[in-house]
Amino acid sequence: MTQSLPPLFAFSPFDGQSEHYVSLIKQFSAAHAFRSATVDELLLDDDYHRRPLRPEDFEFLKFMKPVRPHNVSRLPALASNRTLLSIYELDVMRLPRSGEPAEWQHFSDFYRDDTKVLGAQIAPFLEAYAFEYLAEGVDGAEHHAQLHRHQPDPQRHHDLRRGLSNLSRHATGRGYRRIR
Repeated sequence: MTQSLPPLFAFSPFDGQSEHYVSLIKQFSAAHAFRSATVDELLLDDDYHRRPLRPEDFEFLKFMKPVRPHNVSRLPALASNRTLLSIYELDVMRLPRSGEPAEWQHFSDFYRDDTKVLGAQIAPFLEAYAFEYLAEGVDGAEHHAQLHRHQPDPQRHHDLRRGLSNLSRHATGRGYRRIR
């Protein structure tokens, strides 16, 4: 007999709590590193510690119903993914390129403890909101057993890592360009 595992991403535990989490998301996105991009910041090649999140969007986004396949490309889904990426990048320590005091201040502001704590609080909510539809129809126990039977393919793993690296490079701001 196999034991039933809970779904990896389930939004139901957060039912009725969206308002609370949106207030935390607003606090998180109020950090200076996450403010909206200005015209001169449409290309952010040299500032790793800058992640425009468009915090003004969180004034009207409610995050009450989780993302579904038909709305995965709409603003709430994109905003949740952008915010999650910024939270995850708080765990990647990157030192400033120079010893300039302004760069060290950006560095310190980006990795502030209060920002990291807020990120840790909202990440499970945003993950469930953004990814619940991916686990629909998947039996957790069966999927877990399949993962343990799978033999990794080193070439596929290398290709996947290279693809993720390219995607990350584009999504982290070093490839942030204005679309015309």
